[in-house]
Amino acid sequence: NTFEELAEREEGIRRIGVLRADIDNLGQAFVAGFDEDYMSLPRAAAFSRSLSLFFKYRINHILQNGKYHLNGSTQIQPRKAVVVYTGGDDLFVVGAWDDIIGFAVDLHDELKSYTQDTLHISGGIGLYPPKYPISSIARETGALEEYSKSVPGKNALTLFDASGCYTWDILLSRVLDEKLRALDAFFTHFDTEDSDTKRGNSMLYKLMNLIRETDQKDRMSIPRIAYFLARLRPNEPKSPNTKKLEKYKKDLSSYQSFADRIYTWIQSAEDRRQLLTAIQLYVYKNRSSDSKEGM
Repeated sequence: NTFEELAEREEGIRRIGVLRADIDNLGQAFVAGFDEDYMSLPRAAAFSRSLSLFFKYRINHILQNGKYHLNGSTQIQPRKAVVVYTGGDDLFVVGAWDDIIGFAVDLHDELKSYTQDTLHISGGIGLYPPKYPISSIARETGALEEYSKSVPGKNALTLFDASGCYTWDILLSRVLDEKLRALDAFFTHFDTEDSDTKRGNSMLYKLMNLIRETDQKDRMSIPRIAYFLARLRPNEPKSPNTKKLEKYKKDLSSYQSFADRIYTWIQSAEDRRQLLTAIQLYVYKNRSSDSKEGM
């Protein structure tokens, strides 16, 4: 597939995703991974061969049987992605941006299982227009990979830029499973009555700007966010019947859960950072594919 074909989609931003990653501390694993009494050339060769098999052959199986999806789907399906390079312990993969993120999660999980959690992988993912020069992509995603390698203990992934650098545990539990799912739940609930996605994204752009102002030590930013959240509160029907009242109660419950979470998260700098990444992912998933808006 061409990069244009990989980026093509019916929903979401039209971008390719690029992953560069490699095994953490592989040299140390060869030196210290065996008890002195068991270290031998055949064992080291077997270790090397097992890693080569994983990166040359298992990778294709992982790509053909994608498990993790940003939209919450549990369907196993082939990734819209191609391998540019994979060696003894590293790889360079290009594809539809959301499939590349899903593939990175699958790769982390598969390597963890394959090595019984003794080896970890760190990498970087960048998003690019299809015509972006491949040499620049390689250089920039290499820099993102280095951000992950600079984390104490490594075992991390950097999404898009340095502000999106997380250990795998934090990325999976706090960014994707917690904050991105909260955004999905809120907008999915209200999209049943109002499917104007652009209005939802416009709201999120406003929220992102307010969060960034908070990070810039603007004293009024948190009260502005509280006011902003208050304006999202559903209006109680003026002449409620049973059906309208039930809908209002469900809307209010969904709103209250969302507003309480957002207000809690904005009190912490780390939660704000994670929330900004989750908002970026949500907007990219739901933005018009030909949109020219920036983040």
